[in-house]
Amino acid sequence: CGKDAIALSGVTSPMFYAAKRFNPKEFPQEIYHETEGYIWYRKQDIVDFFAKHPARRYGSKYNG
Repeated sequence: CGKDAIALSGVTSPMFYAAKRFNPKEFPQEIYHETEGYIWYRKQDIVDFFAKHPARRYGSKYNG
């Protein structure tokens, strides 16, 4: 896992770890749909979403 998985995914490290932790139901309705208890979404839509909305950083280290 680790760096090999990130290299295979073709995205940056922050985007890779954000995508690992994401909850599909937190995304706008047009990105996913639910059918018979399963959540369906396109990988490219998720990657595009993270590219447009980078994760915010919290904590005293990052607060001016």
